[in-house]
Amino acid sequence: MAKASRDARQSPRKVGSANTGAACSGCVSDPGPLIGRDRELEAIREHLLGDQVRLLTLTGPGGIGKTRLALAVAADLQAAFRDGVWCVDLGPLHAPSDVDAAIGQALGIEETQPQSERVSAHLKDRHALLVLDGFEHLLPAAARVADLLAGSPRLKVLVTSREPLNLHVEHRLLLAGLGLPDPRSPDPATVARAPAASLFLEHARRVQPDFALTPEDARALVELLHRLDGIPLAIRIAAARSNALPPAAMLSRLRGQELLSTEGARDVPARHHTLREAIEWSYGLLSGEEPAVFRKLGVFVGGWTLDAAEALIQDPHLTSPLWRTLGLLVDKSLVQADAAGEGGRYRMLEPIREYALERLGERGEVDAIRGRHAEYFATLVEQAEAKFWGPQESEWFHRLEADHENLRAALRWAAERDDGDLGLRLAGGLAEFWVNLGYLPEGRGAVEDALARAAGAPPHLRAKALAGAGSMALWQGDYMAAKMLLQDALALADKRDAPRTATVLSRLGVAAGLQGDVRAAQDLQERSLALYRQADDPRGMAFALLHLGRTFSRLGNFGRAEELLTEGLTLNGKGGNTRAAALIKANLAQIKLKRRDGAGAATLASESLRLARELDHRRALTYVVMITALLSAQGGDDERAVRLLSAVDTWTERTGELGAGDHDPGAYADLRTRARRQLGDPGYDAATAEGRAMSVEQVVDMAQACLDPIARGDARAAAPETAPRPRSPLSDREQQVLRLIAEGLPNKQIASALGIAERTVKAHVTSAMNKLGVDNRAHAAVQALQRGLL
Repeated sequence: MAKASRDARQSPRKVGSANTGAACSGCVSDPGPLIGRDRELEAIREHLLGDQVRLLTLTGPGGIGKTRLALAVAADLQAAFRDGVWCVDLGPLHAPSDVDAAIGQALGIEETQPQSERVSAHLKDRHALLVLDGFEHLLPAAARVADLLAGSPRLKVLVTSREPLNLHVEHRLLLAGLGLPDPRSPDPATVARAPAASLFLEHARRVQPDFALTPEDARALVELLHRLDGIPLAIRIAAARSNALPPAAMLSRLRGQELLSTEGARDVPARHHTLREAIEWSYGLLSGEEPAVFRKLGVFVGGWTLDAAEALIQDPHLTSPLWRTLGLLVDKSLVQADAAGEGGRYRMLEPIREYALERLGERGEVDAIRGRHAEYFATLVEQAEAKFWGPQESEWFHRLEADHENLRAALRWAAERDDGDLGLRLAGGLAEFWVNLGYLPEGRGAVEDALARAAGAPPHLRAKALAGAGSMALWQGDYMAAKMLLQDALALADKRDAPRTATVLSRLGVAAGLQGDVRAAQDLQERSLALYRQADDPRGMAFALLHLGRTFSRLGNFGRAEELLTEGLTLNGKGGNTRAAALIKANLAQIKLKRRDGAGAATLASESLRLARELDHRRALTYVVMITALLSAQGGDDERAVRLLSAVDTWTERTGELGAGDHDPGAYADLRTRARRQLGDPGYDAATAEGRAMSVEQVVDMAQACLDPIARGDARAAAPETAPRPRSPLSDREQQVLRLIAEGLPNKQIASALGIAERTVKAHVTSAMNKLGVDNRAHAAVQALQRGLL
């Protein structure tokens, strides 16, 4: 008998009842409960118990849990196969010709030659399931599996392999990593319910029985599990170290080579002792051009497209089309295809990517490939910039979002190389993306870092980056910095580039308006609009009209504001910009709301919400959700209103962006005060907590469900309360100031919100204090609220 068959006999293990045998060498003696694989287990049952599937191959990368799942299937289906369920571990075999001998050994067939005939005869009339575990290095023997199936009409075969057998009778099931916890909900109880976390906890408690997740550990564990991509082998290896390292310490230490080389359990096949051995086993099976392509693909972070791979791998010695080599790497479970067809994406699981990078480094190829990677994504950003303001804007924002990790990697490369021009091409070009998708702190930091490294860069690159940094500072509420950055951008702008100059002027106008200088804002927006008209730029004119309309709204001239916004919406139809349409409709909705037209406000807000959702434009979503909160409160649903406002609070805290209540902050202060009075402290606090815990999708769904009935007239859009209030000794402006004091705003922010000077705010506060007989501003606000004077 061949050596491989003797190896296969070393640790036989019976699984099943008296009429069922399963010999499996190298199996884990106590694999523990099968966690997070209920759907896969049910799918395999359906396949193998149905009439259509004779051969099912479980594929996936090393360590993903194929063997563990196959053993669970073998145990689960014992009673379904009259003549037995048999498991054969093919891992120790060295040659395809040894497969028959290993199967014969598992079946208990005497070792007489020719063995293949004896196996075929033994299985010919049997109703049995044959589990062949670890087939990837024996693929020439696939034809033998086809022969067995052809000669045994009641036989079913379940194969585990990192690569499919490519037989016409084969059905495949790709095994992915375990379900990961949501990083937006890092509380310990929620994290522990995710399958990947459940597996970690199961194995952590084997080495530390009292292991429990603290809030800090839960947050670190979420990041660790995402880094491990839910690979069960990687999770078990990490969990085995939890008696010495808590998740936070593990996350900072187990990276790269250290993580790949950390040892796991000893009672598993040698190729699964460490992550490195699991991946190395697959790497060793590559041939031809596959290893070189595999190594270079390791520089992509978070995935790539075929176009990106072709730009990166420009090797004249490659003889096969790259798409074909990529397909082979997918078949071998070293690359995953996330979507099929044109525009589809590929990715590597993170531990596999780190192994590929390590191999690339051994050959001294990292610098050249990373440089090519950064140049590709800088060019991609420049292509996207030209599309940001047109009908394809949404598509390009989503494309950059898909490649956000690659863009971050390219920025890191530019910083490491101290390549200021490359850094500005990336960071300056990404400013609009960062602004509109809510990455303000990250984006502003990246742009300012690139500017600091590129003092001698061409003026047009610096001007673009300065304008981007100014925009992000603006939406963070850092008005002084925004003004300085935008003025520097204006000084460097090419006067022949009217649209670029107009954009900077418009943003300076927004800054002036948010600082309370509404007349300066009007002047700057009108100058911006004139330049856009001169350039015959409908897209630019639409945005200038949007901001000019907002300025007139701040002045209380709602009629003129509505005219300007409507003109902007008409012009935008020529450019087809989703972002402009969403923002203009949101601002028109605000005006309808001020005019007590609840149905009109709801109609426009609903249309804006659908557009903003398509683009994932966080600022437009914020505007609409806040409008919906006001409509909801007017309809008597204070609880929903508080949930919506609290969700917005969470968004703005996370992104560092201003809220959207700059038109009428007093209205939102009134809403919160009234809601607390109606709901009581416990009810108000509960609604606040619920809103903060909601996902963006949940909030948008809630807002849409509120707006549509009001727009149809199916639900009452109640006007503000009309019950008589006690006659107030306070002027309207004093009431506005005290409402904002009650909300916790300092005088400087009140001045900005109301468009008045800070000294004027102080005068109103002093007057109100005198009228109410109190000696400080906080007492004045409390007195006014308690007496119903606001």
